[in-house]
Amino acid sequence: MPKTGRRKDHRGVGGGNNGNKKVADVGEPSQSDDEAPCDGSRSNETQSIMSVGGEKHTDEEQEVDESAAVDVLEDKLLEYIEGITQKSVKGRVDSLKALTSAFRNKVLVDFLSTRKISVSDGLARCIHKGKAEEQSSAAMCAVLLLLQLGSDDEVFRTFAPVLKTTMMDTSASCQSRTACAEALGVLSFLSDQEPQAFKETMTLLEGIFSASYLKGDGSTPNHCPNTTNVHSSAMASWNLLMTVVPYSISDEFIESHLRKLLEVMTSSDIELRITAGEAIAILYEHARANDEDFEADCYDELCVSLRKLSTECNKYRAKKDRKQQRSSFRDILNYVEDYQFSNETIKMNRERLLLDSWTAKTRYDSLCHVLGSGMKIHLQGNEFLRDIFELGPPQDTSLPTRLISKENRRFQQTEAFKARTKNRTKQRDKKTMCGASND
Repeated sequence: MPKTGRRKDHRGVGGGNNGNKKVADVGEPSQSDDEAPCDGSRSNETQSIMSVGGEKHTDEEQEVDESAAVDVLEDKLLEYIEGITQKSVKGRVDSLKALTSAFRNKVLVDFLSTRKISVSDGLARCIHKGKAEEQSSAAMCAVLLLLQLGSDDEVFRTFAPVLKTTMMDTSASCQSRTACAEALGVLSFLSDQEPQAFKETMTLLEGIFSASYLKGDGSTPNHCPNTTNVHSSAMASWNLLMTVVPYSISDEFIESHLRKLLEVMTSSDIELRITAGEAIAILYEHARANDEDFEADCYDELCVSLRKLSTECNKYRAKKDRKQQRSSFRDILNYVEDYQFSNETIKMNRERLLLDSWTAKTRYDSLCHVLGSGMKIHLQGNEFLRDIFELGPPQDTSLPTRLISKENRRFQQTEAFKARTKNRTKQRDKKTMCGASND
């Protein structure tokens, strides 16, 4: 979420103000029985001591079994890579989905480093010549490939032109354009580009979501849900790139985009409204890094809109959407008005990843959307992703975990329960005495 010498001036997670803490667990990935780790870790079958006829296998026999499991997986991966070039559309899509699952749930740096050209060429061909499902699957697989390999300029140059072309092609399906907009943003974020290159990509992305700005007569554009998905994906990628551009570039966007993004918050699509609000929070974070007392010209109008969205209870919106909107805009309003950011802690066995700024949250959410349930595996074992979040080298998982024993944990819970019970009893007694005296 690495190659040596990676620039860290725009990759480090920015600091933020302390607020209420939220704790989130990264879900465990599901693995099928025929998949085995290719990163040197042992599967459940090979970790246990195998026995035949009551006799334990030797270490050499276990190593042979592990090697055989790795060979089987590599053969399957080679079959999937070859499958993305076959004539059958369904066969290509199935191979792309299988590769996507493998890239998410395994760290395959060694395997892919010698095959990156063939894999990237095959994926680029699928994006260029395929249709909706094939293009979106290939675009996602391209992002995962670069996450595995690290900041590889050659791989990025293979994908960037075809992603830009498909994203800007209004005749392409909305599903394809949505996936390509997301892939272009994440690939650009992962690559080591000059600031001007980031700015050019952000200008392209704005060319997509600018269709959601208010019309000349001040009315709100009315787009179909598929089109607003394209706009929301492009804006989310724009937000991600805002976390890496220097202040010299972000300063231009702060001046020109705050009011435009305020207009987008009137959209009928909840995802687009929330994404626009997060973009405003990121712009404010950039501005306050240089000027702590920064307030935009439209500050009063912005606060009114944020407060309205954070308390909106219109019945014509789904209950889940209303809840999500109120929660998101409360956080944004607290940051804009009171400089408060609600910290979030991601638990990873013995490690903790603290998201203490809009920059950190935006990066984590974007990469988590790409990796899905495999986020935990890559945060623990992918050096490139760990470098992005400044987690250091991967920890040795063979070391014993210092956890509280079950007996001690149960004792602590019992004592805490007793203390709560005594406190509640005292409170009830006080209320009873007050009621009696009043009578």
